[in-house]
Amino acid sequence: APMNTLLDFSANGIISKFIIDVYDNEPYSPQKSEYEVLKKYFLLTPHIGANTRESIHQRSTEAYEIINEYISGLEPHGLIDLDKGY
Repeated sequence: APMNTLLDFSANGIISKFIIDVYDNEPYSPQKSEYEVLKKYFLLTPHIGANTRESIHQRSTEAYEIINEYISGLEPHGLIDLDKGY
């Protein structure tokens, strides 16, 4: 699992610090054996970075614009190009 890899990297001196807000399982609950390593090397935050008044407004506005483009017969902006991978 990615978190185990990060713990191994920190224990072996490959990385010294890491900030993360996305986990394999949420909410993340570290094992007691992981806690001291995590406390020393990592900053763990909940995955709520996009949950601000501004970001909710921006996402709502963009959703409205995309729906309006589609209803108006226009090609909606921001379409995913699977061939390019984004």
